[in-house]
Amino acid sequence: MRWTERDVWTCATSMGLDPFPTEFHTVPAHVLYDIAARGMPGRYSYWGYGKDYFHEITRHEHGLGRIYELVINANPSQAFLLDANSDVINLMVMTHVLGHTDFFKHNRTFADTCRDMPDRAALRAERIRQYEERYGLDAVEQTLDALLALEFYVDPDGYTPQHPVLDKESPEKDRATQRRFAGLPCRDVLGFLIAEAPLDDWQKDIGSIVREDGLYFWPQIRTKTINEGWASFWHGKLMHELDLSDGEFMEFAKINAGVVCCHPGALNPYWLGLNILADIEHRHGRERLFQVRRLETDSSLVRNYLTRELVEELGLIRYGFKGDAVVVTEDNWESIRDTLANDFCARFPEIQVADRDYGGTGGLLLEHVYDGRPLKQRSAFKVLEHIHSLWRRPVYLQTLEAGKSVVWYYDGRTTGSRSV
Repeated sequence: MRWTERDVWTCATSMGLDPFPTEFHTVPAHVLYDIAARGMPGRYSYWGYGKDYFHEITRHEHGLGRIYELVINANPSQAFLLDANSDVINLMVMTHVLGHTDFFKHNRTFADTCRDMPDRAALRAERIRQYEERYGLDAVEQTLDALLALEFYVDPDGYTPQHPVLDKESPEKDRATQRRFAGLPCRDVLGFLIAEAPLDDWQKDIGSIVREDGLYFWPQIRTKTINEGWASFWHGKLMHELDLSDGEFMEFAKINAGVVCCHPGALNPYWLGLNILADIEHRHGRERLFQVRRLETDSSLVRNYLTRELVEELGLIRYGFKGDAVVVTEDNWESIRDTLANDFCARFPEIQVADRDYGGTGGLLLEHVYDGRPLKQRSAFKVLEHIHSLWRRPVYLQTLEAGKSVVWYYDGRTTGSRSV
């Protein structure tokens, strides 16, 4: 490659970017896809990561999809480039990566993320491997199944077991109620279970690993569109600044068109993020663009900057099915903006722990904070089974079903539902 990392870095910083120091590694497809499946290099082994690996590497081998790069939020950041990429593609990837690492460094959502997570991954993987040797692969795998079902039901504020000050003069019933609801409701479902479920020390340790990973990855989930849009915006700017021949620029333009195009029937985060950011620069200038990079998430970006003109220009609609026909269900721009912002804000249903002694038998009651979207019952029951394997007593979930309040439950043998 006739462009060096220093060339790309100099060009990026001259245009105002301020990325983390970034180390680039060129690797074969099986290494890139293994890292992608695990989420970071050196992360512990798990059957679900293997499933994801074989799914994606098969798509790659059959020409149905390709990961061009993978970048890790760290300081210094780690970036992995596919060795089968041409020099021009890898140049584009390097410019894209510096957009990501600039975003990781400056967006406030990432401010408290663990910047040495890749260095810690191998040590934590070794701890889990030792637990597999000591307690058996099946026991560790079942624990991971349950914990990973709750990986993103975490809260940065965490959960600390509460010890209420009990008035000795109060009736025992009142003191029991204080103990029962101390510290509740709690949004950190995983943190609560690590602290209060009857788990062995090794299970609590694995739980702490899964929870730390959830907190590490959660900002990336909240900023997928703006993060990819930011990286795409800047790789476009930087590739125009670098000295490409006509043939090289045509190769870049072809690949770029596939990355940032509109996908009929689906929302491409690269396309949407890029177009909103380009519109912000056009309307408000470059200074506002850097302010947006610092302050916004996907939800706030859409709510604050998806204008009527942009909705119409991009042809955004909501659609559904009427029989076998595809029909437009919503074309009001404000409704599209608000619904999209809400979708980005609530990537997962909001669930909180509400009662640690539901029914007076040690049952755990979870509450679904209903936002108009019903839960998928089959998936919810599966998660209740996982939680039961940790709590070891009946588990209940209160939600709305057909407009009525219901409680779904799993008692270790059967699942069921009852009105409340």
